[in-house]
Order: sequence, then C-alpha cells, then structure tokens
Amino acid sequence: GVSQIGRVFDAEVAILLPKGEHLGRQPHMASTFGVDDKDFAVAAWVFEHGKRAGRNTSTLSQASAQFLPLQTPSRIVGVIGIRTRKPGQLNFDQEQLLETFVNQIGLVIERELLDEAAEQSLMHRESERLYAALLNSISHELRTPIATITGAAGLLATQADGDRRVRAELVRSIQSAASRLNRLVANLLDMSRLDAGRVKLKLDWCDVGEVIGVAAQRVEDCLLHRPITIDVPPDLPLVQMDFALMEQVLVNLLDNACNYSPAAAPIGIEAFVDESRLVITVTDGG
Repeated sequence: GVSQIGRVFDAEVAILLPKGEHLGRQPHMASTFGVDDKDFAVAAWVFEHGKRAGRNTSTLSQASAQFLPLQTPSRIVGVIGIRTRKPGQLNFDQEQLLETFVNQIGLVIERELLDEAAEQSLMHRESERLYAALLNSISHELRTPIATITGAAGLLATQADGDRRVRAELVRSIQSAASRLNRLVANLLDMSRLDAGRVKLKLDWCDVGEVIGVAAQRVEDCLLHRPITIDVPPDLPLVQMDFALMEQVLVNLLDNACNYSPAAAPIGIEAFVDESRLVITVTDGG
C-alpha cells in the first residue's frame, strides 16, 4: 500500500496501527516518512474521530501531511498519512482514487486482525485444554509423595521403640518424598513465572559436567539402585547458559526416567558437541 500510493501520488506515506485501544506511536516499518509529535497529535485525532485532518484540510492544517482514517464498516483499524511532494490539493479524480486505496488497505488490515484474533482464540482454547491436563497430572503427582509421607509418618509413630533400621528407613522415605514434593511445587512456581513472562535468563559461562553432576546429586535417592553412566568428555568447552534453569531441566528428565522406567533399568547421561551445538542426552531403559 505504501509503495503503490507513493508511486501513484508522488508522495511519502506513513501508516500507524493501533496498540490496544490507542494509536501506536511508531509508524509501520514500511512507512517512508517519520511522524513527529505534532503530526502524531493530528493522527491520534483522526483515529479518535474517524475524519481526515492535517495538510490541505480545514482541521489541524498545520501538520506536514494529510491523515486519513483506515476505516472499515465495523471500526477504524489505523491511520494513513500522505505527504505529497507537489504543493496544492489533489484533484477530484485523485481524491476518489486515494479513497479507494485507503478503503482497500483498511479492509486488508482488518482481515489480518481478524485472522490474528482467531489464532489467539485457538491458542487460548488449546492453553485451557493443556491447563486442565496439567492440573490432572499434577494432582496425581502430588498425591504420591503426600501418601508416602503420611504412611511413613504413621508407621514411625507406631515404631517409637522399634527397630532402629526400620525407623531410619522410614525417615529416609519421608525425606525423599518431601524432597520430591518440594521439586514439584518449585516446578509449579517456575511454570507460573514462565507463563507470566517474568523469567529472565542469567547467562554465565558454565562447565557442562558440573551442571550434570549437580543435577544427578539432587536426585541421588532415586538413582541409588540403578546403574547410571555419565559420559562427559573432559575437553568440552564452557557453554553460556542459565545454570539453575538447565540444572532444573536435567533434574526433571532424571526424575521422569526414575519414575516411568523399570526399577532396575539403566540411565545414561551424555554430553557432546555436534558441529556448533552442544547436545545433552538423558536416556533410560523404557
């Protein structure tokens, strides 16, 4: 639209689109002239009132360009500014042609906005579906450590004078379940922060072997009775990453491997460089 209007009318053209309920301050990147504060005030008036204003009009004529509303039958979807290089007004035929251009551009922008709204609605419905599935899954995940803690604590209460080894085993079960419960709650909090866009990466140069080692140590209780292999070449370069978040990724993968593969199945962790990428893999036996 900018290119065609600029060529046909020998003019510079700027298009401003709305942001929320108000007109955006910055012209679209295709625009061929900048909009200063005085011109933007005129454009904002046009967006609010749905009438042309600015140069060669009777309203706010001090502007450097004429601004017209990009109007559709249902709403105003933006404002277009026309700054002709030749002085004087457009003739009747030119005005009619410009009106046709403006109407067509408005209709196309509205179609794009409707497509975007439909896509957002689809994403929202999918998000709601995933939220329900996640809630069901989390509810199940939370019950397991809570049941373990409750059961072990009940047995511990009846074992006041019981076997020391039995009491120690019950205490370990409670500690392990509490640690798992803590991880689940931490993951829920992290997910809410991600969803709200409040997570900022803290990038540092990290030793991959150290990240893997710390993650494995955090889930050592569930790895006690499994064969585990860690293959990290000593010459791996340092990699820029968020240590805490990458550690959490590995903890989640290892936790899943422990909970959803056979009890004695081996678990392997490997890190290597593939061309210009660092690859970390977690594999299990099921």
